[in-house]
Amino acid sequence: MQMNDRPLLNPKGPHEVWHTDITEMRVLWKKFEIAAVLDGCTHKLLALKVFARRPTTRDMMLLIKEATRREGRSARILISDRGSQFRRRFTEACASEGITHVRSQVRTWQLNAKIERFSRTMKDWIRAMWMTLTAPRMQRRLEQYKAWYSQHRVHAAHEAHTPQDRMAGIEPQPILYTVRGERVPAISVSRHNARGDSRLFRLEIRVRERKRAA
Repeated sequence: MQMNDRPLLNPKGPHEVWHTDITEMRVLWKKFEIAAVLDGCTHKLLALKVFARRPTTRDMMLLIKEATRREGRSARILISDRGSQFRRRFTEACASEGITHVRSQVRTWQLNAKIERFSRTMKDWIRAMWMTLTAPRMQRRLEQYKAWYSQHRVHAAHEAHTPQDRMAGIEPQPILYTVRGERVPAISVSRHNARGDSRLFRLEIRVRERKRAA
């Protein structure tokens, strides 16, 4: 890793650096290719799409454009590996969208480590559940996973906030109370699962005041 790689590894704000990657996933006797786009600052999952065959350069550029449309802006820099989809035509297409394309060099896995780590997390989830064997149904489940990963899964790098919180600039809100006061906080925690999937859960924490017992 070179010194000038550090801004790519630690962007200061959302949409400065995006990462994209393609990973192979086998479910029983079928093979799928799953492509993703991730924001390097917030770790928000911007796009996630399953393919029944290896995606092409055009497929990946359409995925980048879809992420741009949903976010309302594009990345300044996009990092990929050295796959065949990410060669000259892809670089030129990125440039036409105002994006600088950076291909990670051999043995410099750190540049794209954030999205590769996401791929491992996603694969663990797929392996632990019953996953349908058709691409359209898998896509619907992946869209659910994408929403959970960005909106409900807290990230250690964000002080237990979610990627969506970080994207929106939400800061931790402390709750103050007096130890000897008449009112104390009553805290309740409930857990909600997505479609009965215990691995895709969100915690709902409510804090209200109650009078101190006499």
